[in-house]
Amino acid sequence: MDSPFRFSRTRLTFLFSALLGWIVWLAPDVHGQANANVTGSTDALPFTLEIVDVPGTSLPGLHSFAHAQYDGKWIFVGGRTDGRHSFGTNAFPPDMANEDIWVFDPATWQTWSAPVTSLPDALADPLRSTNMQFARSGDYLYLAGGYGIDAATGDYVTFPTLTALHLPGLIDAVMNGTALDPHIRQITDARMQVTGGEMRLIGSWFFLVFGHDFEGAYSPDPGAFTQTYTEQLRMFQIADDGVTFSITNYVTIDDTDAFHRRDLTVAPVVFPDETLGLGAYAGVFQKTADLPFLNPIYIREDAHLLPPDAYTVDTAFDQMMSQYTCPTLPVFDPATGDMYTTFFGGIGQYFLDDAGALVEDTNVPFIDEVTTFTRAADGTSSEAIWPFRMPAPFGSAVTTFLGANMAFLPNESLAYYDNGVLRLDAITGRTLVGHLYGGILAFGRNFSGSMANNNVYEVYLDLNTPLPVELATFDAVVDGRNALLTWTTASETNNAGFYVERRGSAEETWQSLGFVEGRGSTSETTHYGYRAEDLTPGRHTFRLRQIDFDGSFAFGPEVEVYVEVPGAFVFSEPYPNPFNPQTRFTLTTARTERVRLEVVDVLGRRVRVLYDGELRGGAPETFTFEAAGLPSGPYQIRALGETFVAARSVMLLK
Repeated sequence: MDSPFRFSRTRLTFLFSALLGWIVWLAPDVHGQANANVTGSTDALPFTLEIVDVPGTSLPGLHSFAHAQYDGKWIFVGGRTDGRHSFGTNAFPPDMANEDIWVFDPATWQTWSAPVTSLPDALADPLRSTNMQFARSGDYLYLAGGYGIDAATGDYVTFPTLTALHLPGLIDAVMNGTALDPHIRQITDARMQVTGGEMRLIGSWFFLVFGHDFEGAYSPDPGAFTQTYTEQLRMFQIADDGVTFSITNYVTIDDTDAFHRRDLTVAPVVFPDETLGLGAYAGVFQKTADLPFLNPIYIREDAHLLPPDAYTVDTAFDQMMSQYTCPTLPVFDPATGDMYTTFFGGIGQYFLDDAGALVEDTNVPFIDEVTTFTRAADGTSSEAIWPFRMPAPFGSAVTTFLGANMAFLPNESLAYYDNGVLRLDAITGRTLVGHLYGGILAFGRNFSGSMANNNVYEVYLDLNTPLPVELATFDAVVDGRNALLTWTTASETNNAGFYVERRGSAEETWQSLGFVEGRGSTSETTHYGYRAEDLTPGRHTFRLRQIDFDGSFAFGPEVEVYVEVPGAFVFSEPYPNPFNPQTRFTLTTARTERVRLEVVDVLGRRVRVLYDGELRGGAPETFTFEAAGLPSGPYQIRALGETFVAARSVMLLK
């Protein structure tokens, strides 16, 4: 008989945020309750997800880059090192373009890089562009188009180039500091003059999906640029003998309405009869409104033969979330014929507010939901939002939105269909299915600061199978700034033990505190305990992650405690520090009182007032020091309360 305390498998997901891409934000904020609903439930999905932070990596902060895997190494080309672009004549400053080719070994966490400045500008310019289309075929990574500066003219252009990177030679050259140019070839072809689309390979056919040709500075002034949507699905093969290469068998399909899209997400799909294809999801802009498209498009692998059903637009379903470029995890279940595509964040027209209600924002902000889009074997679709949010790289005190123009690097040792869809029937137990890296890290939904993310996350998938550990009790008692956790099991089978996890009231992710060994298999009652020490003031939630000897795991119920504020206040250290252009910190007061937060320079002159008002006692509040317009140098953040005065030093480095 099932106990009410039996571990149930909680769907663990983290919600990512999205790249502003090429949107010009001119309309005022419009918030309102959405009249559309997200259908489906993660409880009905046949798997669970978990995302784990990988600390201490030495990768740079990048977004909007091209990438590939080869012989266990990751390689990154192009993209940006800043955050969301600004507007005007310098929206994409040249000094923030990624001018290095990066190689990373996830087995050893070693990183190597080599600048493309050693190459002739004509060859290097596309390699430091943003939003290239790319696809790997065997030993080669092919790069098409991209937006950047033509060094010969000084103009912003979409490059009419197709570049072939010989991966084994190039990776070796970067790692050993030898010449890059023997491993890079490039041709000029106006058919590749595309940015903001996506390129995929199925069999020997490349699919260049939608996008546009953007010429000139990215600016609110329409006279500063020209923009031409391709409104095409371009399909071709590449003839490459290792010395010369060319585009062959070029075929296009035009649709001036459905294909009028850019900055979309394209992911491989498997249809119920196990034929292959692509899903083209969302993108912008509608011809009659500056809003994303909501209807998915499905493209068949034989579309180059121009059959009548080469593609279909699913007008029966609206995709509410993740309408800009974001990472995806495509999974197919051959037993049921159901296709599951998980979207890790992205910009969206809809998001969940703090009460869990679906809200529409026609400014299309950063969102932090992760969703799984299900296309069932009977052709119906549903979209389910996972109940957890993406971890905050700077800790619980800082609200962040992560995932825009991020990369998903699949675990290549698993079983896939030829187009890259993971086979669900090949998964046994908790399985590392890939990594997430890079993207834009935003500090708010709209009009906020951002930066390029350098964090790496592991993504785990596990099947929905119950684990035979029966939890009878789980309690927590506060002792000063510590919490004593106790729990009892009524029975255990193959129980390796328990990870104790904690989450603060302002945190979206769980932190593992320690591990307590289990008893393996027993029908006897067993008592356990763990002491969580040096907790910060405020509310804390604890849970147990029980793990079997085979790596399978499940989550138990949650228990909550409240730690009182010691003394008059807690003033956290600002992070990051040094910083540019902003840093964040939290302030918690023991009682409700009026507080002024100000910033002074090295001469003691007040340069900013960050806050002047009442703070509620016992409730941590997060503040941001935005230093735009201030010179580099030391500053002091002062907190002036009714019962205390405190200060923190920070360094602005531009």
